[in-house]
Amino acid sequence: MTTNVRINTNYGKITDPDMVNLLISMNKNAFKHAQNLLLSCDKYINKKGFFSSEKSRMEEVIRAYKAVKMSLLYEGFDYTQIQYLFEDKLKYLKDNNIEISHEIEFIFYMCAVSDALPNWQKEYDFISDFVGRV
Repeated sequence: MTTNVRINTNYGKITDPDMVNLLISMNKNAFKHAQNLLLSCDKYINKKGFFSSEKSRMEEVIRAYKAVKMSLLYEGFDYTQIQYLFEDKLKYLKDNNIEISHEIEFIFYMCAVSDALPNWQKEYDFISDFVGRV
């Protein structure tokens, strides 16, 4: 449950500029890296990239994933500003006495990115699977 990125159901909707601005104000590098992660996942899922191999596309996903996590870790991420977005996950963690790890903070952040950029449905689903395997 905690490793799933909550996918915004507003597929086909436009970017939410207020959420984008909030995420940028919280940690602009993490948002930039999250966008790169989405692009890397898109390339991996859809096998994009002339002369690129599956291995090289996966390596790019891993690099982008680590870049988001490092930005959140080193620049900070105060999820309490946006915890209303994932109250269900917080309740689950509390009910099961699970501490909030860096991986869980990453999931929280990507849930917020899903609200800001709702048109990356397959990519958020892939990220959920990916985080469960890493």
